[in-house]
Amino acid sequence: ADCDGTPTAEDCDDNDASSTSIADDADCDGVLTADDCDDANSASTTVAEDADCDGTVDGTGLDDGGSGKDSGGGCATVQATPTGPVPWAVAVLALLGARRRRA
Repeated sequence: ADCDGTPTAEDCDDNDASSTSIADDADCDGVLTADDCDDANSASTTVAEDADCDGTVDGTGLDDGGSGKDSGGGCATVQATPTGPVPWAVAVLALLGARRRRA
């Protein structure tokens, strides 16, 4: 077919001499196994764009890489939901304060 020396059964695209082989690129996405975050998933990220291979591209401000900061220098955003007595206690105190001002 493309005469690249790779047997058809092992060639990702036997019509393209520059294509990768299944031995070097299992999902045939054009990214070599060593550089692919998930070589069984052609839609996965690459090590070059997602160093910790968590599926979030580095430098976006969203990937903390486990450090709390992305590789682009921005801080990861974590939204905390208040728990415990604090939210309702603040509401009660606000109502009591409003009642005292009226009296």
